[in-house]
Amino acid sequence: MSFRLVHHPGRAPLDRICIAQHTDPAHLKCDGYDRARSLGDADALWQPGNTPDILLELRCRTGDALVIERLA
Repeated sequence: MSFRLVHHPGRAPLDRICIAQHTDPAHLKCDGYDRARSLGDADALWQPGNTPDILLELRCRTGDALVIERLA
């Protein structure tokens, strides 16, 4: 199974920007923390996703969101 790290910009939350794809979600989780820090939110934490296709989601204070999606 593969996973994808996707950025939903706060200014346009319906836009989706694929950042990375990997077989190990822990790798994407680390990339997501780095991305959150670059957005100015070093305190953001991953939360369980609210749909079956979203493994984890991270919401930044800037309004941006990062999600790790399961791929079929």
